[in-house]
Amino acid sequence: MKLLQRNSQKKRIAKIDLFGLIAQEIPGEIGASMVDDLILQIRQAAYDKSVAALVIHIDSPGGEVTASDVLYRELTLTREEKPVIVYMDSVAASGGYYTAVGGSHLVAHDLCITGSIGVILQTLNFEGLSKMVGVSALTFKSGA
Repeated sequence: MKLLQRNSQKKRIAKIDLFGLIAQEIPGEIGASMVDDLILQIRQAAYDKSVAALVIHIDSPGGEVTASDVLYRELTLTREEKPVIVYMDSVAASGGYYTAVGGSHLVAHDLCITGSIGVILQTLNFEGLSKMVGVSALTFKSGA
C-alpha cells in the first residue's frame, strides 16, 4: 500500500495494487495468500483516520470466484466508511471486474478490457464416447 500525501495536508489517499491472477493459492508477502495481503492493506487503510480515501489499481484477468468475492465484500464494507475509487487499467475482467464493482467509484482506462463475470465455463464433451459405449442422458422432472 502506498500513501499519497501533500506536505501541507494531513489527510492521505491510500493506493493499493491488485495485479495479476486473483487466487488464494498464490502466497502472500504478509499473510497466507495474496488475497489476505490485499485484505490487510484495505483494512489498514480503512481504519486509519488519516486516510481520506482508497484508490484500488486493478490490472487483472480475474481468478477464483471465492477469492474475488472476498475482495468485493471487503471493498463494499470499506466504502461505507470512506470513498473507494477503483481504477481499472489494461484488464479488469472476470474476477478483476467482480472485485472492482465493490468500489464506490469506478474509472476505466479507455482501452481497458473489462466485463465477463461468470460468462466462461470450461467443460468436457463426452458425446462421442457416450455413443460408442451406449450411455445416454435421462431427465426426470415433475410437471409438464
